[in-house]
Amino acid sequence: MSGYQQLICSDCQAPFVFTEGEQEFFVDKGLKPPRRCKECRAAKKASGGFPSKSVQRRMESQSAHSPENRVNVGMGSDDSEA
Repeated sequence: MSGYQQLICSDCQAPFVFTEGEQEFFVDKGLKPPRRCKECRAAKKASGGFPSKSVQRRMESQSAHSPENRVNVGMGSDDSEA
């Protein structure tokens, strides 16, 4: 192995270190490198496999700002009689 690797957590986007020892363990077990930092892995495990609350809030915030959820507010209604 070539020392440590710096990876980015798929949940919180924070960088985390994947040590040489961890890399050897993952290779020996035939596993892919981790996608989550230790904190997010622990939070996911504690929540029964669901994303952590901070990740849920970020996903909710992003969906609230998506184009499908926007309401067009005009100056008047189209069905008004002149």
